[in-house]
Amino acid sequence: MCFILFGMPFTASAEETANFKDTQTSVTMPGSIIAMTGPHIAYFAVLNKVTQVFYRNLTTGEVKQITDSPNSKDSLNIGLSSDGQAVVVWTEYQNAKNSDYNHIWDVYSYNLTTSLTKKHNGTDANYTKLQIEGDYLVYFNNFKGSFYVYNLKENKETFIENGAFPLLSNGKIVFTTRDDSHVSRNINSYDPKTGVTELLHTLAKDENIGFSNLFNGKFYLYVADQFSSFSSPKPHKYMLLNVETKQVYNLTDWQTGNVYAYMTMGNQYAAFITGMDGKDQFNWVDLSTGSIQEMSNPADSYRYFRFQGDQLVMVNKSDLKFFYRTVNGTEDRFASILPKPSPAVKPVTVQTTVGANGGRLMVPGGKAILVIGKGVLKQNAKVGLTSSSVTDSKTTIISTAWTVSSDKKWTKNATLTLSYDPSLSAGKNPVMAHYDPKAAVWKPISGKVDAKKKTVIASISTTGTYAIIVK
Repeated sequence: MCFILFGMPFTASAEETANFKDTQTSVTMPGSIIAMTGPHIAYFAVLNKVTQVFYRNLTTGEVKQITDSPNSKDSLNIGLSSDGQAVVVWTEYQNAKNSDYNHIWDVYSYNLTTSLTKKHNGTDANYTKLQIEGDYLVYFNNFKGSFYVYNLKENKETFIENGAFPLLSNGKIVFTTRDDSHVSRNINSYDPKTGVTELLHTLAKDENIGFSNLFNGKFYLYVADQFSSFSSPKPHKYMLLNVETKQVYNLTDWQTGNVYAYMTMGNQYAAFITGMDGKDQFNWVDLSTGSIQEMSNPADSYRYFRFQGDQLVMVNKSDLKFFYRTVNGTEDRFASILPKPSPAVKPVTVQTTVGANGGRLMVPGGKAILVIGKGVLKQNAKVGLTSSSVTDSKTTIISTAWTVSSDKKWTKNATLTLSYDPSLSAGKNPVMAHYDPKAAVWKPISGKVDAKKKTVIASISTTGTYAIIVK
């Protein structure tokens, strides 16, 4: 499940005070708009006065610049496909308007495994509220009150004419619809596999569903307001709907303070900020009981937060520090200052065409040599060696990582030789390893070490990323 950074996790009982302390070294990221799923992070950062999309893997340390376009970008999100591939999605502004004179924002995705960028929307419109999970991508036409469901596996786009603010989780989509008075009073669910829509709950006549809402696959957290009121802000209250039992909880009474979009939901808890009498307040909710409790730490320090398992990921609004918290203990606000983004380092690449008689590739300086023997390829193929930015904080890598590529399958093993820096080995044995992107780990393979030449030579059966690590 993926969330934009609006949230927090709690495991405290009703009698405990929810405070925070760091449980690991802070993670710092440039930019303030961040989306996460597991170890995968997508974020916006300004580079040469233009907002670009970046990616970072918290497990391997890999950092990648995804976009390089001059267009404005919005609605950032990231998710995992059904086969475990990380996919980043966002919208880009086009300097044009459609027939309804609405600004055009196109929907794009980038697959971290295939390195392919794709535009998804078939119709020009102002799209927002991107949601991605498994094989489904959902985007909302803000001016038409409709949304699309895109099947990433089948490359098929389905149009839902009357539906606003769709939220995707655990294979379900929850959205709102308007009545004849154009008031959003109905909460509905949609199953993208079967195409079945179900009405879950209808609000009272004088109530309207606002834009602040969250869904975790079982619970729907939303803000209801009195749309007929002339006060500003309108009286509102926070509500929770169990979409399985259709039970509704009133989390707060009607209030007239500020309404914020700063809210989050995990599997067990939800949290949001309320504003009363000029003061912001963190609140957390036990989803199993619908009970709510105020938190002691000041809400005005944070503006981006979310649940990650039993941890709270937070971004300080003043200095954009990004770090983890857990429940219990005293609050510790330690966090590192954000680094400034820098242009992506251009990788070193050598490529050639190799036929049935075999061939040899060597990068400048001889740090990587790939030998394709006779009979490895049955037909001509483009074979390459490219330096990689893949790293892993848990693994000591003592060489440049190199990605071996080929547009044709091999029938036999090839031979790869990589040079390493012995000063980084700390006396441990160097071994060649192949990177498994799905498990996000380096897997050692058998090879022969030449300590004099400072190289390791190994027989490899597949393409992918290789490096020298220590055991």
